[in-house]
Amino acid sequence: FVSDDIRFLNKDQFYKQISKNKITVVEFYTHWNSHNAINDIKRLKSCDVYRVNIEEEVELKANYKINVVPTIIIFENGKEKERNVSDVS
Repeated sequence: FVSDDIRFLNKDQFYKQISKNKITVVEFYTHWNSHNAINDIKRLKSCDVYRVNIEEEVELKANYKINVVPTIIIFENGKEKERNVSDVS
């Protein structure tokens, strides 16, 4: 699913995208959280930017220990390189 140049991923798409040999930025979010932290990041041209709804992708929420939304994780070659946990929840 694509909206304003940001793609929304399900679990299967997520693992496929982060395993590519590039930098991937993923925002884990919920529908009830109106803060969209990824908007500023989407202007970056050197990485792919995606969103994952943790209400629908509970397994990803558990695997990546997402306790606060939004949480942005930067992956490089399938491995987590950096995590930014918002103080807005």
